[in-house]
Amino acid sequence: MRYGYPALVAAMVIGVAGCSPADDAEPEDRATSEPGVTTGDVEVTEEAPDDGQDAAQTGEPGEGQAGAGTPSSAGAAAPEDEIGQPVAIDPILVEGEDAVVAVTGITAYSTGMQVEVAVRTDPDEAEGTTQPDDPMGEMGRPSPQQDDLPEELLRIQVEYPDGEVASSADPPESEGEPTGPVLDFSSSQSTVSAWDYEFWLQPLPEPDDEDLQVVFEWPAQGIDASEPLDAAQIDAAAQRVTTLWQD
Repeated sequence: MRYGYPALVAAMVIGVAGCSPADDAEPEDRATSEPGVTTGDVEVTEEAPDDGQDAAQTGEPGEGQAGAGTPSSAGAAAPEDEIGQPVAIDPILVEGEDAVVAVTGITAYSTGMQVEVAVRTDPDEAEGTTQPDDPMGEMGRPSPQQDDLPEELLRIQVEYPDGEVASSADPPESEGEPTGPVLDFSSSQSTVSAWDYEFWLQPLPEPDDEDLQVVFEWPAQGIDASEPLDAAQIDAAAQRVTTLWQD
């Protein structure tokens, strides 16, 4: 049987490679499992342990993606062993010069409630912009936290009948249960002219309380308004919360 020259050369190369003692040795460019060591074209790194403090977010702020968020106060979150109940309220909507802010939904739990907030700005104002500034600062919480916020930032407050106030601008408490009302940022998604936030608000109003007051302040958009939040509807939904894994 006769072989062409290219086939003969290929057969010789294969034969030499098959007999090479290098097969028994560790190739110099083979990636090792040592953390942070780069060998060849592969870099192996060791992931940092999750300390449970970072918000569960994915991606950079952008179209249809979640932002990186500020951690909530310790103990300020929906109970994991409960299925919350929607609160029967009409959307609360406040209009500004080129923006609209709305509370679009509330879900009650035994210890508090998740509050959904939508912000919409005039698309013409965002023309040519890939990612405008977040209306609420660092994905829901101004940074640094301060009483006199820049006029470009939106602040939301919830006033309880006893005079206590929970504000989106309050810094999170790092240890123990919160000592007063909290309105903590949980997550957000955004496009160039739309932001959807989720906050955790606690505590629940008392069954016989007067309505809560939701205050919107956004000086740059001419927004300074207060709208009632039906305490009776919140209490009614909280009574229907489903608790899982009961004994």
